[in-house]
Amino acid sequence: MAGVSLDSIAPDSNESARLKQLYERYWNDLCRHIRATFGAGPPDPQDVAQSAFARYLSIDDQQAVENPRAFLYTTARNIALDITRHRKHANRHSLSVSQDEGAHTIDEFSPERIALAQERAAALSTVIESLPKRQRQALLLNRLHDLSYSEIAERIGSSKSDVRRQIVRALETIEAALEAYE
Repeated sequence: MAGVSLDSIAPDSNESARLKQLYERYWNDLCRHIRATFGAGPPDPQDVAQSAFARYLSIDDQQAVENPRAFLYTTARNIALDITRHRKHANRHSLSVSQDEGAHTIDEFSPERIALAQERAAALSTVIESLPKRQRQALLLNRLHDLSYSEIAERIGSSKSDVRRQIVRALETIEAALEAYE
């Protein structure tokens, strides 16, 4: 994937020119950074960079992003980490399924699995309850009530970027706690 034309995405010529400038300025460096950090793939560095730019384009008020470069790099890092985690999880699942192929039936709801799921849910609940109030509130409004960052910002009297920051921090805390649990 050599690149994508941003002209067709942003109808406003000023916005289009600004996005094109960001794309031309950061695309190659962002791809190199992803490749240096995560390797040649998977995830494919160009796919990750493309997804980071797509997320930037999906922001309602791009002018509110104080540092587009930092946003793109952080977003690309998070996307690559998500893909890597997903692949590890899928590989673990495939391995466990292949090991169970000799069994005629797989008891999906064995007492051991139920107990482990309950323990994991309790651990998750404890972590969520221990989050700072603003992080917990933003996370729950976003994930349970499906509110956008703008709606959450309006509801709690904060900025969209602060809401995004609070949710990212909450997810990082939860992820670290669940990794430590497992």
